[in-house]
Amino acid sequence: MTALVVLTLILVGVLGIAWAISSTSQAWASARQAQAAIEAGRAAHAASLGNLVAIIVIALLVIVLLGVLAWALYLRWKLQNPPRRWQPGPNAQWGKVKTLDGSPQSALPPSASVLDALVQLETLKVLSQYSQGHQYTPAPGGGAVAEENLPQLESSSWDA
Repeated sequence: MTALVVLTLILVGVLGIAWAISSTSQAWASARQAQAAIEAGRAAHAASLGNLVAIIVIALLVIVLLGVLAWALYLRWKLQNPPRRWQPGPNAQWGKVKTLDGSPQSALPPSASVLDALVQLETLKVLSQYSQGHQYTPAPGGGAVAEENLPQLESSSWDA
């Protein structure tokens, strides 16, 4: 019977040692698995940051390309549609002045540019005479009206 007890104790000891080795190796495997999960998490985090940077760069490139495309289309449209002046007069009906060759046409009548040139010439004459210290003398047959020939207003009309 003692042999049976010794054999049972040896068998229990062997089973205990096997169980201890098994538990230790399972704990070691669990620790390695946890370490692998931590490393995979770090790699996934680094990859997600890299993906985020790539997405931002691609989005910025798309925005810049769309801006350049819009600018090019605007310039093309601007070259095809040169600015035109509005038609003169109260009955213009919001129409724009058009020419056959597509060049902008002045909305003023042709005589207005001649009149403007004459007014500018007369103004330059007056300014040059003032700068030289001479008194302005109007052209014969027209120009300034003498002050004594102007109609006088009654002083009471301003007091109202």
